[in-house]
Amino acid sequence: MTQMKTYSLRGRNAVVTGASSGIGLEIARQLAGKGVHLFLGAHPAERDALDRIAVELQETYRIKAWAVACDLGAADGPQSLFEEACRRFSQIDILINNAGIMAYGRFDEIPLERMDALLQINARSYLVLMRLFLPGMIRRGQGRILNVSSVAAFQPTPMHAAYGAAKALVQSLSEAVAEEVRHTGVVISTLNPPYTATPMICGGAFPDRLPWIRIWGLWDPAKVALSALNVLETGKSVHIPGVFPRLVHTLLPRLLPRRLSCRIGYRMLQS
Repeated sequence: MTQMKTYSLRGRNAVVTGASSGIGLEIARQLAGKGVHLFLGAHPAERDALDRIAVELQETYRIKAWAVACDLGAADGPQSLFEEACRRFSQIDILINNAGIMAYGRFDEIPLERMDALLQINARSYLVLMRLFLPGMIRRGQGRILNVSSVAAFQPTPMHAAYGAAKALVQSLSEAVAEEVRHTGVVISTLNPPYTATPMICGGAFPDRLPWIRIWGLWDPAKVALSALNVLETGKSVHIPGVFPRLVHTLLPRLLPRRLSCRIGYRMLQS
């Protein structure tokens, strides 16, 4: 993993998607505590919560914070968010791609519309927002893009196959583009948390009695957010929080036959 000179966050301008709850909300809080001005995005259904969060962060940390309700699953959603962010800030220093939804169940039983929405939000929006914000960062010779991926990016994930596939796309995209821009002053990183206690996992779209969760539990979003700040400041390229998750999701997939790894995953993730 690449480490660089510490990147100063104070006074920077950041865009955070999926900022109304879970990891996105905690990252926004941590950034505000560091003096970062925020442009917060979330689904239109979460507009009221997002507005309250923006006001809370402004009053608590004395930073600027704007909220925009935007459906990143819509074809023009990422473009709309980009244009609104550029109206609010003269430049964007940090992009946090975090928005996501879950689709749990057998692949042949999940509605196609749900999987299409998942791919639009969990993969396409990341790609489009990276493409929109990156040129300005390159011109200025500095910037950070943090894609909140998952440990699911490193091996097949039976029972939420499309989710894992989307995270694998984001992982490969992030690492490839990071290499392309390595000498520009822009750093592209992924944060790959284990299963975390977010509304996406705990809100009914994901069973709470899976063998994996019963054995290892769920991570705290606030703890994941602290790792996100460390990644932004140090320039790590790929980061899995926690020693045990790092061991399981980097070492074991290399040692075990892929088919066996997939079968173990099915046993651990089947309700």
